Amino acid sequence: MGAALLDVLTQTPLETMFVLLSINTLRMLGFLYGFVPMYWGMMQSTILRVNLAIALSLPVMVANLSVVSRLVDESTPLTLALLGPKEFAIGLGLGALASSPFAAVSYAGSIIDNFRGESDSGIPSPTGGSTQTTPLLYMVIILAVLVNLDIFAEVFSLVYSSYQIWNVNDLLPAFPQITGRRVGDFLASSLRTGLLLAMPVFLLLALCELSVIVAARLGRKMGLYDLAFMSKNLVMIITLPLIATILVMNSPDLLEKSIDALQRFLSIYDE
Repeated sequence: MGAALLDVLTQTPLETMFVLLSINTLRMLGFLYGFVPMYWGMMQSTILRVNLAIALSLPVMVANLSVVSRLVDESTPLTLALLGPKEFAIGLGLGALASSPFAAVSYAGSIIDNFRGESDSGIPSPTGGSTQTTPLLYMVIILAVLVNLDIFAEVFSLVYSSYQIWNVNDLLPAFPQITGRRVGDFLASSLRTGLLLAMPVFLLLALCELSVIVAARLGRKMGLYDLAFMSKNLVMIITLPLIATILVMNSPDLLEKSIDALQRFLSIYDE
């Protein structure tokens, strides 16, 4: 089979090979840019990301060889040029949706750090710019759980299954009316999860600050209100092991819900 495939590829015109490589790689490349764990692992390395996208797209290239050959023969250069951005946009969107658990925990950590008084820690973020301390810690925890669950294969299988819904030769895929609602439900679920994760620590910090305010009112000359920032940081340090344990316990369910939601999003044409 490998020899037969090699013969087919060697007999394929160079122009068709170039279109086959570029169009079939861009969806996976967009996914690698949008999926937070892969962005973390490869940082700003474009060459590494492109090489991985080509390797992951090899099965798609084999399956779409005849489709791309017809595209080259029947389509205009403008149509071929527009297919590339479309493929990259689909992959980027799927990667962003698959990253919803990381967006949820990052949102939870940002709520806590903003109330704690930390606006910018200056820690470089793997996705660019800088990040706060608690969001980074939460994302590292859920990333460790993701690697331990070994669900990367399931995530990438969803990207492969997207070719059954949006073919490479479709310039503008027709989205049904339910698509917007599915995306909205997806984002609302992530927002709700982030709020639930942040609520316990947020309430403890609020109680701590309220206690400091009452104590400062009772002893005006002691300057107790100046201890508010230190008190909230102390509460954060004390509760951190408990919060990390809760996050580890809930991360598998959070990741499984994310994959299930992505599967339901890809099934929009079945309804």
